[in-house]
Amino acid sequence: MIRRPPRSTRKESSAASDVYKRQLAESRSPKAVEELNAFLERQEALHRAKQPTDIDKDFALDVCKRAGLANALVKIYSMLDFYDECVRLSLENKKYEEAKKYAKMSTDEVLKKKLWMQIAKAIIQEGRGNPKVGFEIINESKILTLSDILQFFSPKMELSAFKKELIAFLQNYGVKINDLKQQITAVSYTHLRAHETRHDLVCRLLLEKKK
Repeated sequence: MIRRPPRSTRKESSAASDVYKRQLAESRSPKAVEELNAFLERQEALHRAKQPTDIDKDFALDVCKRAGLANALVKIYSMLDFYDECVRLSLENKKYEEAKKYAKMSTDEVLKKKLWMQIAKAIIQEGRGNPKVGFEIINESKILTLSDILQFFSPKMELSAFKKELIAFLQNYGVKINDLKQQITAVSYTHLRAHETRHDLVCRLLLEKKK
């Protein structure tokens, strides 16, 4: 039986409330999990607003780890500013929009790019290498480039599948396709593959024809 803390208890971080939250987590009934997640969402909102929270984060983390509550863990990791863990758990549960949300929260540019790379890999593989998905991630992340995500597509992918989306992407960013083509007109295919820059690679994708 889950016992609620007495009404006289003012703070949810009191010993009585901690026991209550542990009971909620360990019961794992749908109603209890829903109540626990609602509580953590309120605390997470307070944390985002830079206001005091009423939760012992270490205690909550330990309880939810033992109970295997992934959704609750994501919220707790968020309050600890462990965005890498937030993204990892979100991706494990295929919650891609949630993963994007936490990647955007990171103020560390190196970590942010790493998180977006993980998201890009997961989404591109889930989308069976759809080029459009890749370009959407580039636009949304504001930090990834075409050269960053090409590694996540199959080497056997038909280049013609890239062409339409690639041209639209380049045009949106004001890239002069004809100028880029001229840069590699006199370069052999083998040399290009061995020494290509990001712009060279883009040009190759535009120039190669479906065999």
